[in-house]
Amino acid sequence: MSRRSVDNEAIDEHRARLAALRSVITSTGGNGAVTMKQANLRYLIGYSTAAPGKAALVVTQDEVLLAVAESELGRAMEATAVIDNVHVFGWDEPLTVDNWWHGNRAQDGDALIDRLRQVTSEWGAARMRLAAGATKAGVETAWREAQRADVTDAQIAAAAMSAMVHDSGYEFPAFVVVGIDSSGSLAHSQWQRRKLGPGGVAFLEFSGGYDGYCAPVMRTIVREPVDDDVTYLFGKVQAILETLYQELKPGIRCSTVAKKCTSVLGVHAGVLFHYSYGYPVNIFDDQSRSCSWMSGPEFFITEANDERLEVGMTFHLPIVLRRFGRYAVGQSQTVRIVDDGVEVLTGDVPAGLLRVPGP
Repeated sequence: MSRRSVDNEAIDEHRARLAALRSVITSTGGNGAVTMKQANLRYLIGYSTAAPGKAALVVTQDEVLLAVAESELGRAMEATAVIDNVHVFGWDEPLTVDNWWHGNRAQDGDALIDRLRQVTSEWGAARMRLAAGATKAGVETAWREAQRADVTDAQIAAAAMSAMVHDSGYEFPAFVVVGIDSSGSLAHSQWQRRKLGPGGVAFLEFSGGYDGYCAPVMRTIVREPVDDDVTYLFGKVQAILETLYQELKPGIRCSTVAKKCTSVLGVHAGVLFHYSYGYPVNIFDDQSRSCSWMSGPEFFITEANDERLEVGMTFHLPIVLRRFGRYAVGQSQTVRIVDDGVEVLTGDVPAGLLRVPGP
């Protein structure tokens, strides 16, 4: 038995989530729900798989059934505390649920499970705080590695990943961005064995993990001497983050928050920004995808989203300004909406312009 399969708190949490889903199913007039999304399986029953296209969960009012490929049976046994039956099929067999519905008609569920995941329970938030500890180890180790005179982006990334493997609990999102100078000016650029030379700017983005939960950050490492433009842009980044900390509160519309942030940002020639001030995170999804920690439906903190914030929602606030063709300057935090504002879950991760000595 794994440590997770005998965790009574985890069992209670997953049973409560299944009860919430059943309540939603009843309110929509349905008889059951089926999902193949890895993050939803992890959310509802604590099951994760290395083969996300080879698993399906069926939840009715009377039964929880998990279908998995033969090679994944061992992992499925970890979740037996909250499921009633495991259906095993051959690796080369198509995954189909047609014959399970007994005449019922399947229809699009409109991301109903994703919407449940949008609010993170205290149990989930506790795991995000533990994930933040692994994120902290990654940033500290990357910063330390960057002190070396001839260090490359690949070496910084490897150092961060090694630290997070060491400190993460049961998997972490295998997506580590380190972009030096012009490569950092392109979103989600990976390492290219570039050196961090004098005046160089390294943009970092990654997340540790714990039991499937994440806590991503963006950070900027600069080798002295630091360009005045870098310092100026970073000041703008910090001002936007401070505005978010002040404005993010339960009941406030996302569009209201975004408009205030845009007014703080202003207009800067040659600078690229995505104008999305936050997106939902908690359980990370398929590890093979870039930004695999983006969670749930498209509930972004933008001027187009008039939905209101709720207690328990968790967001990554990705504030990065890209001077196209030169560098990216950014900082982000993972936060949770609480009664009186926000809890910065990654508040212990080193922040500010992370300086390293020049030649």
